[in-house]
Amino acid sequence: MLDKEKLTSHIRDIEIKSVMIKNISKVEGVLENYDIRSTDFLDPFQRKILIDIIRGIDGISFHEEGGASDAERKLIQIYPDYFEKSDIEESIQPLKVEGSFKFNSVSHRDYLGSLLGLGITKEKIGDIYVHEDCAYIIADKKISEYIFFNLTKISKESVRLKKINISQIIKNEEKYKEKIVTISSLRADNIIAEIFNLSRAKAQNLISSERLKIDFEPILSNSKEIKEGSLISLRGYGRAIFLEVLNETRKGKIRAKIKIIL
Repeated sequence: MLDKEKLTSHIRDIEIKSVMIKNISKVEGVLENYDIRSTDFLDPFQRKILIDIIRGIDGISFHEEGGASDAERKLIQIYPDYFEKSDIEESIQPLKVEGSFKFNSVSHRDYLGSLLGLGITKEKIGDIYVHEDCAYIIADKKISEYIFFNLTKISKESVRLKKINISQIIKNEEKYKEKIVTISSLRADNIIAEIFNLSRAKAQNLISSERLKIDFEPILSNSKEIKEGSLISLRGYGRAIFLEVLNETRKGKIRAKIKIIL
């Protein structure tokens, strides 16, 4: 048996620790039964932690699957190290959703809401790429049939589904606007207050309410310094990338470039 407490002793976030313990149990199953097991879809921070753990366990190999190399949400296939990746069946199934959305545009939230309305948990769904007249959903293969036969509406619009290959997925073009901000320091509370037009007190309250993530890592410290290139996610407000520090003003303030994701 693997010592789950020892393997996760460095993790402070209770939710993330619970996810890691669940997946270490899957690693145990692979070691005991010499079979292949998959995680649920994980974000990049969760995958980094789990991969670091897996790499310290003898006899185990793994690879990620998400439909694209730059997919945000991916699952991890775990198997004995004598297995070849090419011999392992893919564990994801892309689905194309088509409908007539001319008079009722639908968003990522609408698609995800309809899937959750079927009783499917978010952990079984990967990235969703939304276009004007269709969307591409990356799903865990084990529940893809259920989605295929039961997802009949998005918002109020009837839809039809097709099973497609990974090569047929069409991703979204990223939409964003750039913004120059002036901040007193690189502290998290300073930066999110400026990006999302919040008071400093409001920003601090949101951080203490566990609504901020930097590069998918939950952040609870107002004084956490944000590095160039970091993805900032503030639940309920949106996402932005802290691109770069430009210069320092005469009054000692920092001018920086931000990319707000639309």
